[in-house]
Order: sequence, then C-alpha cells, then structure tokens
Amino acid sequence: MKRKESSTDNNNKKHHSEVMECETLENPKKKIQKQDPIQKEQKYDRQLRLWGNDGQTALENARICLINATATATETLKCLVLPGIGKFYIVDDHLVNDDDLSSNFFVDPESIGKPRAKVACELLQELNPDTSGNWIKEDAANLLDNDPEFYRKFTAVICSRVSEHDLLKLSHYFWEHDIPLFIVDSVGMFGYLRLVYKEHVIIKAHPDNTHSDLRLDCPFPELVDYFNKMDLSTMDNLEHSHTPFLVVLYKALERWQEQTDQKWPKNYKEKCQIKEIVRSLNLKNEDGVPVHEENFEEALTNVNNVFSGTFVPSDVRNVLDNPMADHPLQSANNSKFWILVRALKEFVNQSGTLPLRGSLPDMFSDSKRYIELQNVYKTKAESDIQKVTDLVRESLEDLQRSLSFIQPDEIQTFCKNAAFIQVQYGLSYHDEIRQNLAEHKIKDTLEQYQENGASLYLAFRTLHSSLDQQAPKDLISLSSVTENVMKSCLLEEFESPLNILEEMLRSDLSEFHPMAAVMGGISAQEVIKMITGQFVPVNNVLLVNSVESQTVTMKL
Repeated sequence: MKRKESSTDNNNKKHHSEVMECETLENPKKKIQKQDPIQKEQKYDRQLRLWGNDGQTALENARICLINATATATETLKCLVLPGIGKFYIVDDHLVNDDDLSSNFFVDPESIGKPRAKVACELLQELNPDTSGNWIKEDAANLLDNDPEFYRKFTAVICSRVSEHDLLKLSHYFWEHDIPLFIVDSVGMFGYLRLVYKEHVIIKAHPDNTHSDLRLDCPFPELVDYFNKMDLSTMDNLEHSHTPFLVVLYKALERWQEQTDQKWPKNYKEKCQIKEIVRSLNLKNEDGVPVHEENFEEALTNVNNVFSGTFVPSDVRNVLDNPMADHPLQSANNSKFWILVRALKEFVNQSGTLPLRGSLPDMFSDSKRYIELQNVYKTKAESDIQKVTDLVRESLEDLQRSLSFIQPDEIQTFCKNAAFIQVQYGLSYHDEIRQNLAEHKIKDTLEQYQENGASLYLAFRTLHSSLDQQAPKDLISLSSVTENVMKSCLLEEFESPLNILEEMLRSDLSEFHPMAAVMGGISAQEVIKMITGQFVPVNNVLLVNSVESQTVTMKL
C-alpha cells in the first residue's frame, strides 16, 4: 500500500491512514522558510563547536520516527528538533487524556480527545522552523503489518511505552534493516534507555584525555633536521627561554641516550632521569641558581605526555583485525568506513604507525620557531594522508567502486582521528528477551549489577511485559509478571525488585515531567551520537535511579 504525505483530510481516513504534515500555529498556511547559511551558523553556533559542519549536516538529513508521544518521548524529540533534525514522524494511535495533561508539557487542556500525535507534532514543530514534522494516528505494530516500507526511510526510531510483544515485532524489522532503535521510558523517579543496533562505527570519538602525537621515539627525518638546527648552548637568554619545549625534551632525550645507551625511557625512574637532564639544561645565574624559564617548566610538566610512546591503541588494533576490513562491501551501512580501515591497515603494515595527527599542543615559544615546528608536523601529516589516499584508491579500484565514493575530506578526517576509531556491536531485542533461544546470555552481566542496576532493569522489563498482559496496577499482579520475566532471563535465583515496583506504583506507573525531561535529554544525546557518528554512545542500557541518585550503564 502506497502511503502519501498530505495535509489533514479526514475523508481519506476512511480508506487508509495517511502521514499528516504539521502546520505552524501562528499561520497554518505559511510555508516554513529555511534560514540562510549565516543565520544558521549564528543559530547553531554552540552545537557546531561540538560536532562541526559534517555532524550538523548529518542531523539535517536525519529522519526520526517517534512511536507513542509520551512525556519522555516528546522530551526526547524536543531535544532533537531544537538542534535541527531534518524531519520527524510521530506514530501514535492514542487520544489525549487527563494522564497526558499531568505529565506531558506538549499537550494542553484544549487537546483533550484530539490525536496525541497531532497535538505533539504541532507544538514540537513550533520549536524550530528548520525541522518539518508529520504524524499518523495508527498503532505502530499495525502500521508495520499494513505498510512495512513506511519505516524503511528512517535514520533512527524512538519508542516509548510499547509492549514487549510489539517491541519484539518492531525491533526485529529495524534490526533486519539496520535502523537503530531507542527504547526510552520513565516511571516516577526512574528512567530507562535501551539502544538496539547491529553495528555502529565511530570516527570522531572526541576523547577527553589524549596524549599528543609527537613521535620523539620514532622521529621522521624532517623533524630530526629541525631539532638538529637548534643548539641550546649557543643561544642567548631570550632565544633560550623561548625555545619550544619539544626541542628541550629532544635534546634531553639525546643526552639520556648517550648516558644510558638506551633508546627510550619506559618507566618512572627513567623519566625522572629525563627530568633531571632538563633541569641541568636550564639557564643559571652567576650564583648557579636556575633562572625561571617557562618553556623549561612546560618541558618538565609534559614529560609523561611526550614520553608515552607511539603505538597503535588496542581498540584500533581490534578494528584493524576485524574481518570486515578485508570484506568492506559486506557492511550494509558502513562500507565507506571499512574501506578506510582497509587502507589504514595497509598503511600500518607498511609504516608500523598510524598516520600522524599533525597537531601541536600550545607551548611557550617565539612565533617563528613555533610556526616552523608546526609546519614540520603539518607537512608530515599531509604526506601520510596522501599515502592513505593512494591506498584508498587502490581499494576502490579492487572493489570496482568509483573513486568519488570516498571524498578527500573524508579521508583527511579519518586519518586525523585514526587513533580513536571504534566499532560497537549491539544485542538484538529478540536475543535479550528470548534468552532460552539466544546464544548470548545476559545473566552474567546482570550478576555484576545486582547491587545497583539489575533490579531496576528487571522492573522496566516487568513494565513492558505488563503492557502485553494489561496487568492491574498492584504489587501482586506486577510481582507475578516479574517472576515470568526473571524465568525468561534464566534469573530465577535473583531477588525480585519489589522495592522498585512499590516505588513505581506510588506514581501509578505514570511519568513525572522532571524525570521525563531528564531522560529526554539523555536519550536525545545518544540519538545525536548515533546519527553524527561522533562521541561514544551507551552500549547498550542506561538506567537512572533518582531516588538513590544513581546512573548505571550496562552492556547486555
């Protein structure tokens, strides 16, 4: 059945449900105007600093499907509309009721009895004219049965308060078609997020703490030439005190190598010896007292950073050893990434190192010598990028792909972040629920979190399972559901999460808006990570217990 997009037309509902476009509330007939590039840059200035133009482009091209416009789900979508996702679709067959008014910011008293999808869509649309919204009043599982192709167009799907039975059906489809699924819920003071995806590749991980890529243990010829032009003993005081600290450390390393007949300091004692040599190179006054030189202070501070050595990180080595690197076209969505990995693997085999990042840390120095040193690293990095580019072209030719399949800027970005690339593999929802049939068992994981996460996980599993059975909202009924959940997870010996269920029942299994807003922000953050391929998303469960002020992540 072909599904068309149109403005609201109740007559057409007699035959089949349609995607309804949201209209702006100020002027329903007004066409949304896109902003010019300068206005957009000003509007999105802060987030562009986080994920750059390529990340923003990925967001603007994203299509998000939201299943059930609960308070938590709409808060999630709000945090995606504000940064400018391209399109969103809300699939929800519910009408707005009193429960929605008490928890959902995106409905009002005048909305009672109206389609919840329509009301939420219109209000969310008002937040950002750069985003277009659509809605469908239909059960998500029924929509899958009637028009499965509808879901194929989405970049990611977010669902909330969906029964376990329907989640199994929906998640199976999304898993087979490599569409990331985010299951997000909140009850009272508790929150739950589950990410379901096959494979996720990360190029721009943006790690918090990194060592500079300076290569003093394996200096390339141009760097050695630069260092050899410097002679600390012949410099005047001004020149000596403005020499880049990297030069100071290289000179100290050379003297240490002469004294010890070793190549590289490997332990704390040997690094302390380097520091003593640095202190000996510091200028001294007539009384033999060391003169304060800021560049030498920087050299001492950076000994551990600079002398960490050059190596291929274990996470990157795991990626290079992945069979997909030899068969990149077997990946449905990430073939570009694996072709780049294939080229990187060959580069490492040839050179023994990753491509040079080419960036220098800030340092106390005169501009002339700092720029010269910067250019030495920049030129070497560009040379490494060109070598990787040649290897990428060879791979593309071998794979009979167009050379334009991977653009030069993509290769450059990959090389600069080669030390931080990661690949995450998820667990299907089916394997999580049907533990008796799954090869992967979650029992061991939950045993590690018996004190601070397993009970909350089981409580939310109970919630989703109770939606199937339409269980009464009382402790006895929910406890019975929990027993079945624990049995299906092969966790019969675990303690039942009665305390958490009691706390959930105090809120009548409803959402509190403050908690919904917290979970919405967290969930939207993970969706953005997945869409942009930047930063490292949760893999694959996040639980929030506001009663105990705890946030727990688990990998099932």
